[in-house]
Amino acid sequence: LSGPRFLLMDEPLASVDLERREEILTLIERIRDELKVPILYVSHERGEVERLADQIIPIHPSGTPSSPAQSSPAP
Repeated sequence: LSGPRFLLMDEPLASVDLERREEILTLIERIRDELKVPILYVSHERGEVERLADQIIPIHPSGTPSSPAQSSPAP
């Protein structure tokens, strides 16, 4: 990475097997923690989102975002 202001990740693990999924999640955590790059992470997998996020904004099926929900601060 060459100094991005933020990263947009739209379903980055959608078709990834479980073993690789863990490797990629660990890499995303390193990017977040070491480079301090904000990440907009889009996923249907709540566990992924909760692992990575310090703030979650659920989108309802109607496409309407709800109020931000606080997650436990990411390490």
